Amino acid sequence: MTKKQFIDDVSKVTGESKSTVKTVLNEILSGIQQALINEADVQFPGFGTFTTIKRAARKGRNPATGEALDIAEKTVVTFKPQKAFAELVNDTQ
Repeated sequence: MTKKQFIDDVSKVTGESKSTVKTVLNEILSGIQQALINEADVQFPGFGTFTTIKRAARKGRNPATGEALDIAEKTVVTFKPQKAFAELVNDTQ
């Protein structure tokens, strides 16, 4: 599902205009991004938790050439679904 499709669906269900739904969605996403940038977890009860973890620097290998290389430390975003949500997804497949 694309962002546009999501906005269309929410607009139909809520009766709000697509522009209003788009604005609200963009603000929600911006809030999640800012929280994660500030290293805060974002929890949605019944849905899941977005969090960040730091991956340490490590040695790697270029798969094309086999050459050794250094991989820098980086921060990655993770999502852990809550149990009820994960079960719902698994039950519908």
